[in-house]
Amino acid sequence: GQWAFDVGLPAKSGVGGCVFLVIPNVCGVSIFSPRLDKNGNSVRGVQVATELVKRLRLHNFEVFSGLARSKINLTEPRRAEDTKELIQLNFAASQGDLSALGQYYNSGYDLCMADYDG
Repeated sequence: GQWAFDVGLPAKSGVGGCVFLVIPNVCGVSIFSPRLDKNGNSVRGVQVATELVKRLRLHNFEVFSGLARSKINLTEPRRAEDTKELIQLNFAASQGDLSALGQYYNSGYDLCMADYDG
């Protein structure tokens, strides 16, 4: 329960100190550190997995709102998310949708951003 809430990735740990994470459709990660907690999980392995989901968009139960905008998405090509949001921003502007523009502004999106050729 707690692992699914904190990390949100399928994983298996062993009493030898290894934690195996699966990032679906991307890769597998193995973390080894022999010190164990009271549950028999690698202490540093759990810490590393927790830090990974703070920096990378990996958590299966994460709500993709403006809060996850700064995280790296391993499943899409570089800059694909920015391009997609720029298209949505331009569409909202072309339709005069002030509510959508306000949401972009409040979530920290750069309203003056340009595409690759300016």
